Amino acid sequence: MNNNPEITIAFLNYNTADDLIRALKSVPSAAGNVNYHVTVIDNCSTDDSVEQLRKYNSDLDILALDENLGFAAGFNKIFSHIVTPYYFLLNSDIILSQDCVGKILTKIKELPQTGIAGVALIRENGSSQSSFGKFPSLASELINRSLWQKIYAKKITDDGLRVNGHDSSQSDMSKIQESHNVDCIIGAAMLVPRSTFEKVGGMDEDFFFFLEETDWCKRIKQAGLNVLHFPEVKVTHLQGKTVNTLPVKARIEFHRSRLHYFKKHHGIIIAAILWIGCFVRLIINFTAMLFLTLLTLGKSKKFKNKMSLYGNVLLWYLCACPKNGGLKKPITDTCNP
Repeated sequence: MNNNPEITIAFLNYNTADDLIRALKSVPSAAGNVNYHVTVIDNCSTDDSVEQLRKYNSDLDILALDENLGFAAGFNKIFSHIVTPYYFLLNSDIILSQDCVGKILTKIKELPQTGIAGVALIRENGSSQSSFGKFPSLASELINRSLWQKIYAKKITDDGLRVNGHDSSQSDMSKIQESHNVDCIIGAAMLVPRSTFEKVGGMDEDFFFFLEETDWCKRIKQAGLNVLHFPEVKVTHLQGKTVNTLPVKARIEFHRSRLHYFKKHHGIIIAAILWIGCFVRLIINFTAMLFLTLLTLGKSKKFKNKMSLYGNVLLWYLCACPKNGGLKKPITDTCNP
C-alpha cells in the first residue's frame, strides 16, 4: 500500500472478474499524481474471481467476504478496512477516464459542505446514462418513474445553465455549470469524504441492492451536507451485467427495497398505499401480458418473459412480501417465488 494515501478506490465485485480487471487497468491513468490505494471487496463470489484477481496482481488488496452481503453492507466494510480522507466507491463494471480522480478531488475540496459526489455515467458508445435523480414519491412510483426522472434531470440541467447566464439551448450545453446540487446520485460511482461516514454513518444494510444510495443521499442531506453531481467528469458504466442475468430476482429485490425506503422515510401509511398501487399495477400488467401471450399463441418470447416476470413479482406480493425470492441469499420460508 502507498504511504498515507489520500483516497481509497474501492471496487465491489461479485462474479465479474473480467470486467473488474478491465476496470483496474484504468485506475493508474485515472489517478494520475494522486496518492491512492485500491481495494477490491469481493462479495463471496461463487466463481474463481479471487483467483483471477490474484493472478492479475498478487499484491492487490482483496477484502474477501465470507458471504454475499449485498451492495450496502459490502461497501460499508471499506470504512473499517482502511482509513483515508476520501473514498471512491465503484461498481466492478466502471471504466475510469483519464485524470478523473484528481478532477473530482479538486472539485470536492473546493466545496467543503459536500457530503457525497457523483459523476456522469456514459455507455461504451459514449451515450449518456442516468447519473442522478430525484427522491422517489408516490407520484413518481405509481405514475411513471422514468418520465418523472427525465423531467427532474432536465430541470436540473436548465437551472444550471441559467445560473451561468445562459439559456438552455443545445448549443449552450457545453457551458453547463461545473456542479449540480441534486437529490441523489446513482451508486455506480460515488466519491465520499471520510467525514461523511463519521457524521452520517454508512449505507443502511437493510437494503441488499437498489435504493441504498438514495437512502444514503437523503440522510446526508438531512445532516446538512450537499449531494453533488459533476457532469463534466465522465466514466464508462457497463451497467448491470450481474442483475441482468437474474431479472425476476432483481425486480423482486427492487420492490422490496422500495417498500423499505417508503416505510422508513414516509411512514407505514404511505408505504401501504404504495403496496396497494404496485399490487394493482402488477395485476393489470400480468393480465395484459397473459392476453397478448394467448393472442400470439405463445409464440412471442417477449410477452411470455414479461408475463413470467410480472407473475413472479405478483406472487411475491401475494405471499406478503417474504424475505425470499430476491437477490439476497434465501432463508427458510413457507412461500418462495
